[in-house]
Amino acid sequence: MLSPAGAGIQDAGGLQLWALSPDGAAAGAVVDAYYAGAPWGPAWDAAYGYFKAVDSDAFLQCHPLPADPR
Repeated sequence: MLSPAGAGIQDAGGLQLWALSPDGAAAGAVVDAYYAGAPWGPAWDAAYGYFKAVDSDAFLQCHPLPADPR
């Protein structure tokens, strides 16, 4: 599950588009494939049709939290 934890009212009514990759190399390969004309490119472009504006875009590196030892 992905959630903008703690964003509350700042993200209310917003739409987030996420793309997940196992590492930076895989993320870069996806971007390269898009610009090379990947067959899924039009679907990605269509998803942007739901946005009125792009507020921010970023590459994030996340790590799973360790299991709660309780």
